[in-house]
Amino acid sequence: MTAFSAVIAKRAYSPQTAAAKQKCLTHFERDLKALETSRFAGNRELVKRVSPILRTARSSQQDYHAGQLSLEELQRLRPLVESQLDEVLKNPPKKGWPADAMGLRNRLYRHLR
Repeated sequence: MTAFSAVIAKRAYSPQTAAAKQKCLTHFERDLKALETSRFAGNRELVKRVSPILRTARSSQQDYHAGQLSLEELQRLRPLVESQLDEVLKNPPKKGWPADAMGLRNRLYRHLR
């Protein structure tokens, strides 16, 4: 059997696997938007810290598809975006993440791997 080595777009809960995966930013952005008006400051803090990073990822993807970034340039940006996201996820507020933020944090962190 030949190994499958393409990049696939998939939902986070899909059982499909591939050598490289592309996560749907829209799902993460939707979940962050739901936390924007939370009564818990920690939820809003996660939105404040993660949203700009995901906007950078989305903007880079759009620039690539518009021909403004080469594949090599896009690939060089990936570790930077991932390290910024990793930094946020590893450093919760002093009181920790509320349950909703922690759930989203866990999903984001799991998909960095």
